[in-house]
Amino acid sequence: MLPDREALPAGPAGEDAGLAIASRDEDLLYAWDRLLAIAALYPPDNTRFRGSLDAWRETLRPLARSDGSLCVEIGRDGRLACEGRVLAPARVVQSRFYPLLLGIGVEHVLISLAIAPAAMHRLLVILRDAQRTAERSIGFQHAELPALPAGVTVALRSFGSPGETLLRAADGDPAHEQQRGAELSPEVTAPEHAVPAPVLSNPHVGLQGETIHALEDRLTENVTALYRSLTQDLAPDPVPATEPSAPPVAAPAPKAATPPPLPFDADSFQARLGRLEGELPLGAEQLGPSQAEWLAFLLQQALAPEESDARERARVDLAAQLAQPVGLQGLQMLLSAGEQLLAGGDADAVDAQLPLLLAPLAKQAPALQSLFPAWVDGASAVAREMLWPHLADALLGGLVPVSLAQLRSADGETALALAEEDRPRLLARLEQRPSLLDASLPAAIFRPLRPELRPLLLLLLLSSRSVIAGAQLHAALRESGLPPPFAALLTLLGDFKPSHRELYRLLLRADEEGAALAREAAGHAIGVLQRLPRAERGRPEVADCLLTLEAAPAGEADALLDRVTLDRRLPFWPAWPRAARRQASTLKGRRRRHFAAARREGRQP
Repeated sequence: MLPDREALPAGPAGEDAGLAIASRDEDLLYAWDRLLAIAALYPPDNTRFRGSLDAWRETLRPLARSDGSLCVEIGRDGRLACEGRVLAPARVVQSRFYPLLLGIGVEHVLISLAIAPAAMHRLLVILRDAQRTAERSIGFQHAELPALPAGVTVALRSFGSPGETLLRAADGDPAHEQQRGAELSPEVTAPEHAVPAPVLSNPHVGLQGETIHALEDRLTENVTALYRSLTQDLAPDPVPATEPSAPPVAAPAPKAATPPPLPFDADSFQARLGRLEGELPLGAEQLGPSQAEWLAFLLQQALAPEESDARERARVDLAAQLAQPVGLQGLQMLLSAGEQLLAGGDADAVDAQLPLLLAPLAKQAPALQSLFPAWVDGASAVAREMLWPHLADALLGGLVPVSLAQLRSADGETALALAEEDRPRLLARLEQRPSLLDASLPAAIFRPLRPELRPLLLLLLLSSRSVIAGAQLHAALRESGLPPPFAALLTLLGDFKPSHRELYRLLLRADEEGAALAREAAGHAIGVLQRLPRAERGRPEVADCLLTLEAAPAGEADALLDRVTLDRRLPFWPAWPRAARRQASTLKGRRRRHFAAARREGRQP
């Protein structure tokens, strides 16, 4: 994008000059951005990196000093300058280089254009790592950089310091700086920018610091001076008018003169400050911390282990803060807070504190869809168990897509993988989650049936929602293409009942529990066929259901097959339809051969 034409000098010459300056700004920022991108992908000895470094040198060489060095700095007003020339803000905000310096709190970078490729690569890696650390940190932490390579100096701004003007270039030749000052972009050629002056992103930061120092040191004269500086621009309080009165008949004896008020007392100072809050012409200026800083403070207070009134107030404020859209930095703070909770291995602490982060985000699905994958990706086996009920709760509540269950954690298991011995413990924790109080469960959990969701479905069959989960699982299994014997058995069983729970569990694990499933299915088939009304024996599912008796042990299964083949309603009228009788006759022959072979081999049939 080009700068606003109204900001350029009038006439063709001014327009051409403005376009030329804008083009130089684009080239300079593009050289930095390209170098950052290449350094993230290639080592220092790669030809791509060396080529981008050469292009960077050629782009910045016209701006360099006589000794081949170059100074890039960020002012307290957030503007980026290169050798005293402020770059166009419209291009700066689109670059990758500017957020990198701003996130670390860099005041200026002095770098030699003759820097070696390995040294330049190491510098970019150090800055990128420092930015990631700063973004993921909770609280107010000052960035610390390791030893920098030769040819580079990086100055970090200290917290609360006023800093220096943006338009000052570090340690430059005055004549050289005058020449660079003539090349300022059109946006900053106004007279008010011609004289260097301290520029603060928040002009009240210094005032807050003075207040703190004055009150801590108990210096009355300092506080008095501060009080006067706060009130010097305000109109004095009006003097109340007094009604004229007649002179007294006899003047009383003169009283001792009231001493003038002290220059400072704590009560009047506090009262005056309270009044100033609504009187100072602050406009849209923000006196308190930024949204990210406030969120970091609330997280520290709300997740404190000790009970206190401050913790309860912070939890209320945290819920209100998270109900609003959270930015990238806020998400990174929530991510770090969750990682610390999960790494602690305390299930009670996780169950008590993690919902403080998740519940207010229920209406911000993108935020939850960013947090859970990041937590799962770096989770150990212990951390994954800590997270399990909360991820399951989000899935059952429809807050995140079911595809998240496919993610694998650091131990190689899927997000909802569950060991048999952990089932009772996780069931008790899952029962405390709000999703199990809803009247229904999301259909996406059951259709289609996903292997990665199997542990959750098994736990639902054991939970207080087993009837609702079983009904939805019954329909999903019938639509999933089960083998005909099992599909027919489910049809004849009808609606889900708690007594069918083991059968459904085995159907979900048919690939692992084939033999156990066959025995369980045979037991249910014997019961349902024995109780089947005569009017329903002609249903097509009856013949298929008989196939489940092939692996049943001797006894009831053989007796049932004999009944199907031999029972008569009248001497010449069979009690079962022809398809069922043929199926039973075939099964009897198979079972006889099977048991005979087992006896010959001396094994248990």
